[in-house]
Amino acid sequence: MDSSSDSFKANTLERLTELMKQKNGLSDEARQIIRDRIEMLNGLFAQALTDQESYGKEFKNYIVKIKKDKKKFQESIGKVLEATHPDFMANLRNHGLTEREIGYVCLYTLGLRGKEIGNYLDLVRHYNISTDIRRKLGLNSKGENLGPTIRNLMDGKASRME
Repeated sequence: MDSSSDSFKANTLERLTELMKQKNGLSDEARQIIRDRIEMLNGLFAQALTDQESYGKEFKNYIVKIKKDKKKFQESIGKVLEATHPDFMANLRNHGLTEREIGYVCLYTLGLRGKEIGNYLDLVRHYNISTDIRRKLGLNSKGENLGPTIRNLMDGKASRME
């Protein structure tokens, strides 16, 4: 994991917590996804701080679910990003990314690499979709690592996608 991924995770937890404090602008579904993510992060933090696996056990079923229902998981990431990074998500759509490509980008925002995303989605040629995303976003086809670039674009640290 790179430092941009760590920074993204810390910023996302802060944004999710702040969004949950606000009562407006979020659908019930988005609020539930955010609530579940905060609870999972808190459980994982407790597990890491105490070395007690019991704090993380309740989320193993959740992990099994997201491995099985990949589309629903990608959609849930998208709903969270719509709440935490609405301009980024609008820019993806404005640049002509399909829902499938946006789902792929959502997995990059978690800190996954292209090959890992391809494995998760059972794609033989993950680089084809990555190439399409690069082209639509106006990125160099080979010179930049797509994951950190996407996270930088999302956090406003890169000047592309305008």
